[in-house]
Amino acid sequence: MRYPPGVRIVPGRDGERARQVKVEVVADDRGGGVAEVRLYRNGKLMADDGAQSRQEETNGGVRLIKEYAIDLQAGPNVLAATALNTDKVESAPQLLTLEAPGVPEAGRLHFLTVGINAYRHTALNLAYARPDAVSVHAFLAGDTQWPVADAIQKLDDAATRANILDVLHQLRAAPAEDVVVVYMAGHGISIGSEWYYIPHTRSKDRSPPPRWRRRRCRHRN
Repeated sequence: MRYPPGVRIVPGRDGERARQVKVEVVADDRGGGVAEVRLYRNGKLMADDGAQSRQEETNGGVRLIKEYAIDLQAGPNVLAATALNTDKVESAPQLLTLEAPGVPEAGRLHFLTVGINAYRHTALNLAYARPDAVSVHAFLAGDTQWPVADAIQKLDDAATRANILDVLHQLRAAPAEDVVVVYMAGHGISIGSEWYYIPHTRSKDRSPPPRWRRRRCRHRN
């Protein structure tokens, strides 16, 4: 097994009590290459589609640097950075805590439950996916720990690819202090390292099924 990259977080010049900051995550090759950098804020994986990336050559190999512009929540913001080598071995997290002025807001709960018993292609029909989704939806709706902001359910013929994607895009707008839960019951398939969920409209002879990547649910900065 080859070593994962070495990783560190470099704060920008904004200081440790600004509301908007820039940080760099620096990942150094330690023999296994640098395949991916991840940054978490208070336990949530941050979207990196707005991050600026660059590579540098070093004596030991390659250095990958990603710069993130972050709107901090009021109170403590615990950043954790990791990096993966080309074998998908992940480094230990490196932590940095940034404080922002103000009183932290109470988080709210947003959730989507999907359950499909009845598929367009009837040979795929199931018996327990819809009841499981209904039960999880009722459980989350009755949770008194979190105020519920969005409670969305898509069952059977409402669980189309377009409908589910629309809700996922909606949930991406949830504030950083909120919690988003997505529960899907039904058929799925794993191809290589990718996982696919099969929506209601999936036909037996169509390929490939749409991909549901983790990055679709990442929080935007």
